[in-house]
Parts: sequence; C-alpha cells; structure tokens
Amino acid sequence: MDLDKGLEASSSITVRPKKSLRTHLVLWIGLLALVPMTLVSWLSYHQAKDSLTEAAQKNLQRSSLVTVRSISNWFDYRLSDLRIHSEAKNTSDLMLSLLKGFNASGNSAEQFVQSGVWTRLVANKKNDLVTLSERYDYIYDLFLIDLHGNILYSVAAESDLGTNVLSASNQRSGFAKSVKRTLDSGKLSFSGLERYAPSNGAFAGFLSAPIIDESGAQIGAFAVQIRFDRVFDLLNVADLKGDSTAHYIISDSGMLIRRLRMIHLKYCSVNLI
Repeated sequence: MDLDKGLEASSSITVRPKKSLRTHLVLWIGLLALVPMTLVSWLSYHQAKDSLTEAAQKNLQRSSLVTVRSISNWFDYRLSDLRIHSEAKNTSDLMLSLLKGFNASGNSAEQFVQSGVWTRLVANKKNDLVTLSERYDYIYDLFLIDLHGNILYSVAAESDLGTNVLSASNQRSGFAKSVKRTLDSGKLSFSGLERYAPSNGAFAGFLSAPIIDESGAQIGAFAVQIRFDRVFDLLNVADLKGDSTAHYIISDSGMLIRRLRMIHLKYCSVNLI
C-alpha cells in the first residue's frame, strides 16, 4: 500500500512538468508566429497609409491648380478692364478738371471735396464711372487719386474721400502700397487682400493703374476697390459628387481670409493652399 501510494505520488510529480513544458512550447511558438504577422501588418498599414496620403496630396494639388488658374484668369480679365478704363478719355478729362479745380482752390483735399466747386465739376463727368461701378458686380468703389496721393474722387464717397492714401496713418496699408507702386512705376498694381476700415472693415483688394493725359504724362492713379464676396461666391462651387475637399485663402501675413469648397475639374471652364 505504501509503495503504491509512493508510485502514484511520483507519477503525478513527473506529469506536471510535461504539461508545463508543453504549455511553454505552445506559448513560445505562438509568440514567434506573432512577430512576422505583426511585422507584415505594420508594413501593410504603412504602405496603405503612404498610398492614401500620396493620392490625397495629388488630388489636392490638382484641385488647387485649377482654383489658382481660375483666380489668375479672373484677375487677368480685371487687369484688362482696368487698363481700358484708366486710359479712357473721360477718366483723364475728369481727373484734369479735378486737378485744375483743386489747385485753384488753395484748400486741402478734404475741404475741396466738400466744396461747391467739386460738386459742379463731378456732376456731369462722373456718370461714366458710376455706370461702370453699377455694371460690374465685383466693383465696390472707384477712385481718382492725384500724384501726391490725394483721393479727389470716389464713387462710394466713404470717409476716405478727400484723405491722402500715402499719409503716415495710411501708408502701411495694401491700398497705399499699391497706389505708390503705380505712381512710382507707371504700372498696374494689386494691393493684396486686407480689411479696409472706411468700408466697415470689409475684406477688400485694390487694383491701381496710371492715368495718362493726351501728351502721355502721368497725372494720377485710377484705383478699383474689389468686392471679394462676389469673387468668393463664384469660386465657392460645391462639388456635385460630394467631395469634401476644401481650400483656404491665406494672406501674406498668415491671416485666414476665406474657406473655399473644391471646384470639381469637370465643371471648370477654365495662391491658394
């Protein structure tokens, strides 16, 4: 009896290590099998991630290129319009009349634009500019500016009429820089986008061109204040396929100007991020 009990105890002791060893072997084999599986999964994940990222980047670049081209084409047409209207005889005639009246008055520009002389001068000659601003929905205002930066005429007649765009308080604005470039170089210029205080802080951009008299001399600058809400509306075309890609217009200073939905290539007839 004692011998049998000893044998039973001995066999039970020897069986346990066999089970423990089998368990450890299975565990280690499983762990070893997980290593290549994990490695393959990790590589597959990164390959898929890289492929999707590359596809998204190409799609963004492609749609951005279309948007940039649309904006560039739009500005090309606006610059052509600006050149035509700045060189129009009616524009130079009104500018010459204002310069003659302003110089004869001996007053400041602010006083001159509030005088009866100014009112009479613009009464009959402003119609072309008023009609121009009403015909094109992207135009918010039109300016006639003398060689010293005095705003002698404005269709909208806001608080900037009669002020000097090149004065110390204004010279850092995009509008002032654009006008100065035009006055200095005799070439067309664009201000970039900015909030313009006289227009209740609305986003605006300014295109300026030289005004030339019949002798070919530069007598001032013709400036157009662009109503960018209309431009954004034209570009903000929702993709009919439900693409949620969006672009953002950002100023040189890093300020967010506007978010634009992607314009799908199919619907485009024709610096953005």
